[in-house]
Amino acid sequence: MDVVGFEYETQYFSFHPRILIDEVYNAFYENVLYLLDQLKQYLTNEFANVIEPFNIIVQTDSLLRELVRRLDKAIDKLEVYLNGNVFKIPKYVVLQEDMIHITNSVTESDQKKLDDEIEELKQQILETRLQSSFLKSKILEQKRVLKALNEMKESLEEMISNAEQIMHSKEMCNLTLTKCTELCELMKSSFIKIPVPEAKQGSNSSMSRLT
Repeated sequence: MDVVGFEYETQYFSFHPRILIDEVYNAFYENVLYLLDQLKQYLTNEFANVIEPFNIIVQTDSLLRELVRRLDKAIDKLEVYLNGNVFKIPKYVVLQEDMIHITNSVTESDQKKLDDEIEELKQQILETRLQSSFLKSKILEQKRVLKALNEMKESLEEMISNAEQIMHSKEMCNLTLTKCTELCELMKSSFIKIPVPEAKQGSNSSMSRLT
C-alpha cells in the first residue's frame, strides 16, 4: 500500500485517504469471494449430475478473475474522484493547529537570538562536562589517598599492637624478677643460723704448754 503524499489531509482526517480506499476494496473483494464460494457450493449440490465439479471450479475461478479486474477499475476511478474532490484540502486552507506558524512567524533577529541561546547552552554543557570530568579525577585521587591512609593506619595499629606486646613482656619479666628477688629474700630469712662454739680456757692453756 503506497501512502506517500497527502500529509496535510492525513493530519486533518487522522488517517491517510488511501487507507479508506483499501478498506473499501478489501470489503468488496471479500464479499465477491464469499458469494462465489456460495455459488460454487450451490452449483455442486444442485447440478452435480449435469455439470462436473471440475468445470464448476474452473468457471467460478474465471468469473472471479473477471470480477476482480472490473473491481480494480472501479476502485481506481473511485480513488481518483475521492482524492480530487473529497479528501483534497485546498492550499489556501490552514488548519487551526497551524495558525501559530502564520501569525507568529520567526524573524531573522529571532532566529539569530535563538541560535545564540543554543550556542550558549552548548558552551554551558561543555563546561559542565569539563567540571564533571575534573570532579571525577579528584574523587579518584581522594580514593587513592584514603586507601593509602587506611593502609598506614593498619600499619600503625599493627606497630602499636606489637609494642604493647613487647611492653607486656617487659612487665612480665620485671614482675618475674621481683618475685624471684622476694623468694630469695624469703629463703635467706628462713635459713637456720648455727652458732660457732667458743674455745675453753683450759684447753687453751694446755695447748700453750704443749707449744
